[in-house]
Amino acid sequence: MPEVSGAEAGHTQTLQTMPRTLRAASVLLGVNLLLSVLTALISILIGDQLIELSLGRAPLASDQALVHQLEITFLIRAWSNVLVALLYAFLIWRLYSGKYRAWRRLVYLSAIGMAGVAYLLFLPYPLLFHIAQLAQLLVLFAMFALAVHPESRAWCQRKTH
Repeated sequence: MPEVSGAEAGHTQTLQTMPRTLRAASVLLGVNLLLSVLTALISILIGDQLIELSLGRAPLASDQALVHQLEITFLIRAWSNVLVALLYAFLIWRLYSGKYRAWRRLVYLSAIGMAGVAYLLFLPYPLLFHIAQLAQLLVLFAMFALAVHPESRAWCQRKTH
């Protein structure tokens, strides 16, 4: 019996019928999120070092307002990962359903993510950040390659009727 694509079958898909390429891409979405969370946690843990990097020197007493803003920025980044996790869960559910728009978002997310992380690699961050960013770049590249695989595209065909 031929396998039904996600777009044809609607919401009746299961993990067993979803192509392995999209299952792997879904797992990599989670790995990418974990790397983002790790980077956010590192930024909170070594926030003083990042503040010195941002200022180009140790903060002075007159820099308190700026230091406070940078600390808030680090916390916002950490909490934004919670929102991203919810969005990733929704995206994965839509991929399981074979939705074309979800597939397109996965392709865009991985391509734009690669460009953004590649840019970050050239900024003066501590080595630990660059290691996490390099890992994230590799994950995003693999996610992109899996998303554009013909098996993945076929699963999420655009409906023409």
